[in-house]
Amino acid sequence: MSRAARAVALAALCAALVGCGSDEKLPAIRVGTPQPGAAAPGPGEVVLRFVQAARRGDAEQMWALLSEPTRRSIGPGVTSFAKGTAPDLIKSFEDFRRGRILLSRRLEDAWAVGAVAGRYESDDGESDPAAYATALRHEGGTWRIELYAVVIARLRPGPLGTTGDRPDVRAEAQAGDGVERMFLWLDGRAARVPYARTSAFTGELRGRPIEPLAAGDHAAVVFAQTGVTAGAQAWSFHVDD
Repeated sequence: MSRAARAVALAALCAALVGCGSDEKLPAIRVGTPQPGAAAPGPGEVVLRFVQAARRGDAEQMWALLSEPTRRSIGPGVTSFAKGTAPDLIKSFEDFRRGRILLSRRLEDAWAVGAVAGRYESDDGESDPAAYATALRHEGGTWRIELYAVVIARLRPGPLGTTGDRPDVRAEAQAGDGVERMFLWLDGRAARVPYARTSAFTGELRGRPIEPLAAGDHAAVVFAQTGVTAGAQAWSFHVDD
């Protein structure tokens, strides 16, 4: 089964388990609203370089772009990374093509978010929209990628799923300490949606766009931050005609 097919199957399973909730009253999502921080080219460029290095199978370059806390968690050095974590990352990007920066934003002195969009194109001609995002930590005067410290899941619409023009949009963040804030972007535009802390270690964004989304492919990006770390997730979905 291809990566795209697995993503569709997973999205369908999640929908079956938690329900669609299409008639549920949800908070309004307003797209194109003011947001903390400012646009900055650096974070998106670093994420694009990371994806390109993974496409080349260049574990050394990938390692160079990681933050110190990430290196400590998956190291202890580039050799162990190249034999351990890197192969899975490289494999996940082997079909990623036509990468471009979707979002590049500095949120404060310490944190930023970057996302790239592209296509998954397999050798058998299959093609699907693709999106990837990470949080970035400011270290030594540059931005470095922070991985694995925050898990962002329970995504709606499901990755590569198909939905109506005013979908239930959701993401849940899980971390080893309290999730302090979350932000959402739709197609690179800031989206205001209420944040709820659902437990000591989880937080959630959930809402429904006020304005209908255009038919076609869309990309969502979510950033979540704790007191010591941060994470991000991006995914694509399709709005029916």
